[in-house]
Amino acid sequence: MKKLSLHRFIRTHWYSLLLSGILLIAIALRFANYNERWGLAYDQARDVLVAREALRVGELPLIGPFASAGQFVYGPQWYWILMIFVLFNPSFLLTPWILLSILYVLVVYVMVLIGTEIKGKKFGLLLGLLTAVSTAQIAQSVNLSSPSMVGVVSVFCFFVFIKYIKNDKPIIVGLLGFLIGSAINVHFQAVNLILLGLVALLFTKRHKIKAMLFLAVGLLIPFIPLLIFDLQTNHFESKNILDYFLYGQHKTAIPKRWLTYAFSFWPLSWSRIIGGYYLFGYFLIGITGIAVVDSIRKKDRDRIIFACAVFFLFAVILLRYYKGPLYDSYLVSLHTVVIILTGWVLFRIIQISRTLGIVALLIVIAGSIIINMKDIYYSKNNMAAMALGMKAFLYKSYPQEKTFSLYDYEYVSSTYSLPLVLFLDADGRIGKGGYKIGFGSSSRLVIQDHEEIPGNTFGFRLRDLNASSSAELMKNGWAPVNPSDIFHSTVKWYEDKQL
Repeated sequence: MKKLSLHRFIRTHWYSLLLSGILLIAIALRFANYNERWGLAYDQARDVLVAREALRVGELPLIGPFASAGQFVYGPQWYWILMIFVLFNPSFLLTPWILLSILYVLVVYVMVLIGTEIKGKKFGLLLGLLTAVSTAQIAQSVNLSSPSMVGVVSVFCFFVFIKYIKNDKPIIVGLLGFLIGSAINVHFQAVNLILLGLVALLFTKRHKIKAMLFLAVGLLIPFIPLLIFDLQTNHFESKNILDYFLYGQHKTAIPKRWLTYAFSFWPLSWSRIIGGYYLFGYFLIGITGIAVVDSIRKKDRDRIIFACAVFFLFAVILLRYYKGPLYDSYLVSLHTVVIILTGWVLFRIIQISRTLGIVALLIVIAGSIIINMKDIYYSKNNMAAMALGMKAFLYKSYPQEKTFSLYDYEYVSSTYSLPLVLFLDADGRIGKGGYKIGFGSSSRLVIQDHEEIPGNTFGFRLRDLNASSSAELMKNGWAPVNPSDIFHSTVKWYEDKQL
């Protein structure tokens, strides 16, 4: 009787049980060995310091950091998001990282909803499972960076994209435009999502003019802060973006052969998103292409899947002609469509041959999990360990000092000094009036007037600068890197310049 009741319970609640299992897998893979996996480097330390200082002074940044490609800045939305993260628990340093990881668990659930919208509950669970074990998704979930947030926003873009194709209401495409504009402001690599809006218009029939207007307005709203900044700075942003497109991108152009791009870059990238192993990338791309062509030939194509395939094709072509280097983080806006297409192909195989399809699915999942377990097991958060060690060293060397003021010699060691500043800030023990400490690379500091702090074994020279004034130190090449200085140099620098 008990066996019968259990069997009935499973049959009745199979969907909830499988969904819960998928979410538990997602949580486990994103939070296992977390202390050694949360990403800390210059960008993460700088961005969290800016967010913390913005909350401290009660000011909303108008701009984001400079782009690596040229002399123009991103929008401020990434810093706004980080400010919200920090607000949850300002005293706990890891709050922003943990909240990002939670968002990447939410992404798994949204992918389930996307799959359900496309082909029903079973397909939704399949997409959720693939997303839960996706190597690239897991890597981004612990990497507190603007590209990682693009990955979160982009999955919502696809959800709204599918809703619009199914319902054809202009207000929905307006929301899609807003999400796309927000993603682009977080990081300009998301510009390929504009193609998603255009494909959405292409695959709907009614209210074309109205839909185009709603899409354009939604897209432009997130750019209002950058527009204000541009007007305040004699068109600094627009002039430098134009200069990049006309001249700058050609100066740093990296040649890309179609053969290398198609048969090396993409199989590797696809396998990092789902599949795990390089050869699986070839297999998944190959069968996806065959399935799309076969679907077109038989005229039984699913409109949403076909729209996703068209978007992906356009995005691949656009990315091919990007002049700069291509990194994994540049593909975060495409994770969703790659997983959708992979799931669709596996779903088709299961429909044709249940045994063959399940075997193929298990191979793809196993490949991803094996790579994930290696990444999780061998991760080492060396930067955090070094920063914690230097913080403890300062506390031990100066037990009587309540706060410190940190300087980086010629600002050449900021990759290491800013994480230390972040840890000190989380403890409330750094500020302009604190005990002055100098931080710098051994190779750069040959002769200095200030004494080294004895007992330092970290590979960087730490000097006692307290005998000198801030003005003297800055004159001699010591750059202040306190939170207020990082905030000003990152989002308020234009106030000191005649632009």
